Amino acid sequence: MAKAMKRRVSNLLRNFAVVALTWSMSPPAMAQATNYMLGTGSLLMGPAGGSNSIVLAVTPPAATWTATVNAAWLHVPADFVAGQGSTNVIFVCDSNAGPTRTGTLTIGGQTLSVIQAGSSYVPVRRPTLLAQIDYPDALAVDASGNVYIASYSGQAVAKWTATSNTTTLLETNVDYPEGIAVDGSGSVYFSTRTTGIKVWTPTTAKATTLIPAADFVTPTQLCLDGNGHLYILDQGNSAILKWTLGDQTLTTVLAEGLATPLGLALDKAGNLYVDPDLTDALDRVTSSNGDLSLLASFASTDPEGITGLAVDDGGNVYTGPAMDWAGSIRRWSAATKTVSNVATPGVKIGWAFALDAAENLYIADSDNNAVLEVPNAYFDPRTKVEGPQAGNDSLPPTVPASVNMAAPFAPTSDQAWLTITGVSNGVVNSSFGDNAGAGRTAHINLLGESIAIVQVAEVPRTSSCRCPIRSARLLGSLSATIRTRISRLYLRLMRRRQGDLGARAESYQISRRTHMRS
Repeated sequence: MAKAMKRRVSNLLRNFAVVALTWSMSPPAMAQATNYMLGTGSLLMGPAGGSNSIVLAVTPPAATWTATVNAAWLHVPADFVAGQGSTNVIFVCDSNAGPTRTGTLTIGGQTLSVIQAGSSYVPVRRPTLLAQIDYPDALAVDASGNVYIASYSGQAVAKWTATSNTTTLLETNVDYPEGIAVDGSGSVYFSTRTTGIKVWTPTTAKATTLIPAADFVTPTQLCLDGNGHLYILDQGNSAILKWTLGDQTLTTVLAEGLATPLGLALDKAGNLYVDPDLTDALDRVTSSNGDLSLLASFASTDPEGITGLAVDDGGNVYTGPAMDWAGSIRRWSAATKTVSNVATPGVKIGWAFALDAAENLYIADSDNNAVLEVPNAYFDPRTKVEGPQAGNDSLPPTVPASVNMAAPFAPTSDQAWLTITGVSNGVVNSSFGDNAGAGRTAHINLLGESIAIVQVAEVPRTSSCRCPIRSARLLGSLSATIRTRISRLYLRLMRRRQGDLGARAESYQISRRTHMRS
């Protein structure tokens, strides 16, 4: 009996050991990790508020997410409080009647900061010239803000370097390049109709063939994602192809529904955007299922089709009409599903577009042989009024304060009496001399926009009236209330003696402590 029990226990232990060994050799399949990624960590909005969106990339596609706000002036519509898979998450921002403010949203556990410019701010609209180059046909931007240019008529590939504000040719004698892309290592990919896809590497400073021309009919636009995939628009074959850099394979992403397509863009969720038939439409190829869907039609405004495409981190798409010589740029809003014009004075034909991580917009104005940039920034356009004595002053800070103000964006003055003394954290500082004559006006060029600086004339001293400023200098210890009254008295004198110029002095900041305490 005891022996039988002992054998039974021994068999049980042996079986348990076999099961344990089998389990250790063949563990159960692990569930795929869920990952959430936002198009960017920060978005900029104007004081008017309204709807906006942010690209949310989710893997696996069945994973769910929630969205919450952390500021009373931000709102998430009911349809976007929770969801599944990748999408453009819509949110709403109240109008801002006060100073610049920042709020946050939490989406899929990721934080999005929303910076809303103050009530007096307006967007920068005037493009700044980066490079003069023969017929730029395609653009790409790297993480450092350097711009890569396919010069079609110039038959070259060029690079504009942000830190030095210089343009250099990377490759010459290129047979009419039409598409360009750059990866994180600085390797530049470009397409030509006769030589296929080539790649220029910074280590060799030479271009070699990546994919031969025999694999295409007419390769044009290119896009790179962050996973080692190069997307190619084969216009002549009416197809979108994908080249995997790792295993060097070429596959077809989409061939049905396209007929001589033009333009190609890629968002952070892997969705592709294309004009499918060279006429009047903007379509999206959804990454999760490969479906082609219509986003917008331009039949009534742009019957000849649209030009290059670019998509920002909110899923908004920028393009240009192929035959609009007024230079209008179109923007399709992912939040409102509508198309609007983006005012960009001076642009003749926006043929190609690119956006960097800060959502600065780059434009290939092919007819002007120019590459331009419109900074994604807001500024306060209000006129500054200075007193007649020499002094220093500053403009309100740009939003964001980090906007590039090195050459070619360095602020300038158009008058010798007003000197730019420096720029720090978006604030432009200036100095000016005594004004012994009539009132005078200068302008500071800030990011292509003009801000007026008015210096009023000296008020002549008489037996019945001494200059309030000079009195204030002698009485620097007066209270702020009395100094304010002196300022108002001075303004009334200026209005009487200088007509319109005095009327513009309503914002005259005579109470500045630099004058009152000097």
